Amino acid sequence: AAILGHYREALEPLIDQLTISDRRKPISKALDASIGRDFDELPELRARFEGRNTSERYRLKLNAIAVRLEQTIAEERLRRPQGELGGYADAQAMTADLELVRESLIENDAERLAGRALSRLVDKLDVFGFDFVALDVRQNQSKHRIARSELICPVDGPLENLSLPAQQAFLEDVVLAKQTTPVPESGLSEDAQEVMDTLRFVSTLPVPAEGRAIRDLVISDTEGAIPVLELLALCRQVGLVRHSEESGEKLALKSDVNIVPLFESIESLRGAHASMARLYHSPAYRKQLEARGMRQQVMLGYSDSMKDGGILAACAALEQVQRELATQAREEGVSLEFFHGRGGTIARGGGPSHRAILAQPNGTVSGRIKLTEQGEVIASKYGTEEAAQHHLELLVAATLEASLGDDAPGRAKEPSAAWREALVVLADESRDAYRSLVYETDGFVDAFYAMTPIEQISNLNLGSRPAKRTATREIGNLRAIPWTFSWNQTRILLPSWYGAGSGIEAFVASYPQGRAKALSRLQTMYKRWPYFRTVIDNLELVLAKADLHIGARYAQLASDVPCAAYVFARIEEEFGRTLRAVRDVSGERKLLSRDPALREALDRRTPYLDILSYLQVELLERKATGRGIDPNSDDAVRVERAIHMTINGIAAGLRNTG
Repeated sequence: AAILGHYREALEPLIDQLTISDRRKPISKALDASIGRDFDELPELRARFEGRNTSERYRLKLNAIAVRLEQTIAEERLRRPQGELGGYADAQAMTADLELVRESLIENDAERLAGRALSRLVDKLDVFGFDFVALDVRQNQSKHRIARSELICPVDGPLENLSLPAQQAFLEDVVLAKQTTPVPESGLSEDAQEVMDTLRFVSTLPVPAEGRAIRDLVISDTEGAIPVLELLALCRQVGLVRHSEESGEKLALKSDVNIVPLFESIESLRGAHASMARLYHSPAYRKQLEARGMRQQVMLGYSDSMKDGGILAACAALEQVQRELATQAREEGVSLEFFHGRGGTIARGGGPSHRAILAQPNGTVSGRIKLTEQGEVIASKYGTEEAAQHHLELLVAATLEASLGDDAPGRAKEPSAAWREALVVLADESRDAYRSLVYETDGFVDAFYAMTPIEQISNLNLGSRPAKRTATREIGNLRAIPWTFSWNQTRILLPSWYGAGSGIEAFVASYPQGRAKALSRLQTMYKRWPYFRTVIDNLELVLAKADLHIGARYAQLASDVPCAAYVFARIEEEFGRTLRAVRDVSGERKLLSRDPALREALDRRTPYLDILSYLQVELLERKATGRGIDPNSDDAVRVERAIHMTINGIAAGLRNTG
């Protein structure tokens, strides 16, 4: 209703401006006829103008539009069918009324009377419709599986006991079957009830001609094709997907939603091509695609892929999967749209959006791109009208230029196979180094919890979900936001760079033609391949923000953890290795020398950040040891509050939270 209220407010200036009488300026026959219909159909309009001057025909028509809009708002509030109370059936109907006004003004040489207000309102309706924006519903595939298992199960046992082809065949039969399974109002587990209540709510929303308020159902942690078919089967049970009555003897589906797989881990990204191939060749899913105009959206997870394998491995997997899926979709006759799940930090796919879009592989941005804007960057990018306009112009310009591909002036050519092979080698070696520390070093988890403010961050109202998926301390169980945020608070920024130096060093050491030739190849890739350049530039940015002298103070908080000193020594060693590697590839001795404005901004903020960091270390130490805290006072509460204040301050200074 917010956007409808905005439209209603936008009508008031027009009603005040267009007071010209038809005695001075006639109106078009079409507009006059529509006013007659309005009086016949809207008793509220008749009551509003009873005994009043009706010669101001433009003002009369705009009041009629206002009445219909008010009825539209009432229909939405009362959950009544659109148009039942005299409201507009859709945004196009309101646009048609406004166009009648505009055409009449043009016809009678009076267009300037409305100024730009009328055109702006028509443009807003064209862009936002009555939905304003379409919301996504996102749920983990494990929750969908629980709901499916409680509602739909083969007679001979759990679906998981069947082979993958048999599971797929069973779910396809469920989707294509004429009968659906009744969904009980109660009796399901909490997780299953939440899933089904959500889907039922979505199914009750009206579906205007221009779309719906909730359009995309995103499946987190998608592995293979089965999770997609499971959600499709659940949508079938609540009527979001149903048999088309217009198809005659040929079976066809009608669908109100898009099913969007989210590939997050390195392995799921590498297997995405095979997963989508199974879906494209599935009879049931093919009919879902046909019902949605052969459009498919795929979400790419930056945060978890980088948490899983480090920055170079994630970037290589994301580049490869986009190329493969774009080619595959064209061959299958599918219009593919990528949804980039980027965060604010480099470790979650962040960085300059304009540069990132331009660096996407050719053919992967075809006039459309969808990306997340994290909370930490909302204020800087959209806090003022000027900032929002500038940022949106950058996004639109980058999307248009990237869509042109090789036809864009100055656009870099496609990277050679040898360059892509080099990136794969970098990625594999980098991933080995990253996982060796994070997942394979005994005691790393204890060191991480002791030397970072992860416990305090887990208690903050940060993000839309709990910090952990389950109640364990394993790194794999920790969500990407608190993982990245914790390391950023220590000024180490480990997820944003760790392993990259080892990857580059190993590539150079193993290159058949020797170190000089290896570096020459990487330097050429940096100069001529925008995607690789963006990766190295982002590494340079996080290395400039990192401060291991301050990180060493956080490491001292873990002095009683046996392996903490060893962990930090490895971090220091890899930091030096990565710093040398980035300088060798970029050819620059001083970090950010090509961006003096950013370098200056960081230098100005750093002294204030340092004070907050040292203060945070002191507060964390006091909380851990009890030093200086009177147990008979509220000192502990004050220390905790002060820690939270330093967390906010450091995040603001680094201009990211994770």
